[in-house]
Amino acid sequence: MTGSAGTLRAGIWEVAPGRECRRLERLRALVIPGNAAGFCPAGSLLAVAARDGVAVWDLQTNQRIGSLAAGDSRSAIFLPDGSGLLTSGAGGIHRWPIERNVTTDAIQMGEPSTLWPEAVEHMALTPDGQALIAVGVKESDADALFIRLHEPAAPVQISGHRGSTWVSLSPDGRWFASGNWKGRGVSVRELPTGRPVATLPVGENVSVAFSKDGRWLVTGSPVEYRYWDVRSWQPGRGIAREEAGDYVGAMVFSPDGRLLVLAQRRDTLLQILDAESGRPLATLEAGVPLGFSEDSRLLVTLAEDERTVLLWDLALIRGQLAALNLDWSASEPGGPGRPNPAGVSR
Repeated sequence: MTGSAGTLRAGIWEVAPGRECRRLERLRALVIPGNAAGFCPAGSLLAVAARDGVAVWDLQTNQRIGSLAAGDSRSAIFLPDGSGLLTSGAGGIHRWPIERNVTTDAIQMGEPSTLWPEAVEHMALTPDGQALIAVGVKESDADALFIRLHEPAAPVQISGHRGSTWVSLSPDGRWFASGNWKGRGVSVRELPTGRPVATLPVGENVSVAFSKDGRWLVTGSPVEYRYWDVRSWQPGRGIAREEAGDYVGAMVFSPDGRLLVLAQRRDTLLQILDAESGRPLATLEAGVPLGFSEDSRLLVTLAEDERTVLLWDLALIRGQLAALNLDWSASEPGGPGRPNPAGVSR
């Protein structure tokens, strides 16, 4: 582990020899970043969508408890009440109940119900947990679906963005933004009407993420990450990428709104940034980011092989750094921007 004036760099096995970074498993198929990973509200379960189905782990035992036959999958999102898991992908959109075995009391996944039978790309859940928006709809004139989870009404089909692949919802549930793969631009539309709000000229292969305070929409292209002010839809700060090829910029905000984690290169060199200022805080030598636990403590990423699932305990990592006077907290003494007085390395 090395420290410098404001930015920290950590190798997996150097800073994280044990509980700080857990290698859960190497999956057989690739994972497409987006909303590919979800933690249950209690933080005890993790689901990751891959191109051959969805894997579910019990994080208390580090054991896989389910391999869901969902086909080529994109998103995995737990319901806020912990009663089930939503998945999307080539097999459509499904809801899988979470059950307990009456004999062993072990957690298990039940038989799914189908919310939409045709292929879609990524999806996102509304803040109240009552509905979802999915993009990249196949076999339809629409490119997006708005589905109310507890109402029998047919999904609302929304058109307006060909090639839509990635999706993010504003924190107030008012808008959704769709990014693209081999399409053009970013489309921001109103929910549930689909009324156009803004079109951002960012080219092809672009991901999207609203900041948790709702002030910014961040786009991730092969060239850069860019903040957009939602009041005017004018561009703000940019963060250049390197060696990214034509691949989208994978990124995720922490639920507490303090951190933004993004892939600097195609599938490696993760930067942890202060979400408000964009200031680099630390670097992890890992693959793309997939998601955070609800308490913002656990970060799940891929390794560089795009198959191995890594689970980082940021609280434990910060504890190690604090012992070396290298904690990245901007609100505490010794935060980012303070030089490392001893030039500590390990």
